[in-house]
Amino acid sequence: MTKTRFTLAAALFAVLAYAPVSNAARIEEGSIEVNGSLDLDFINAYGTNFNGDLGMGYYIRNGVMLGGRTQFAVMKDYSMFGLFAVIEQNLEFDTPLVPYFGADLGAVVVNLSDEAFVGQGGRYTHPDTKDNDWDGGTRGAFVGIFRLGCKYYLTEMAAIDTSISFALASDSIYARRNKEPGNANVTLRVGLRYSLF
Repeated sequence: MTKTRFTLAAALFAVLAYAPVSNAARIEEGSIEVNGSLDLDFINAYGTNFNGDLGMGYYIRNGVMLGGRTQFAVMKDYSMFGLFAVIEQNLEFDTPLVPYFGADLGAVVVNLSDEAFVGQGGRYTHPDTKDNDWDGGTRGAFVGIFRLGCKYYLTEMAAIDTSISFALASDSIYARRNKEPGNANVTLRVGLRYSLF
């Protein structure tokens, strides 16, 4: 399965590398951009998983975007919902590729079922955290995220977005397989962006 995914990703990259695109990246002052990514995984050890994010931003000046984003994940024993304020600096060159870096600051609420603590092979296990008071249920945290990424414009308005994010939370909210929950997380994201005008 991994080999098939790698082959598909390599084929997509090859097509995009030689596709004729416009050099007019839509990151000038006054532009509004929407973005999102969704992942629905039907068959895995944890049942059906659904996760993704949706966002919108406004360019307050050329290359500088302010906006908001919501992030969500629903798994068998773990669910998460977060709201973030976003600031992003885009670097425009005379190519369809626009690198950027940004930061998100927001709040996240997670919910763990009691079954998440059952330590059977291949399932999330959640021993008590440092404060020994989390035996399942709901917990919230403030989260700061630093992102590095790039947008590749397929047309003048639509782009494929790829980024890596480094998140640090005020509490241990990130599920880890067969380990205690942690307060740091690294995410590789591929999504779409579209400029409304």
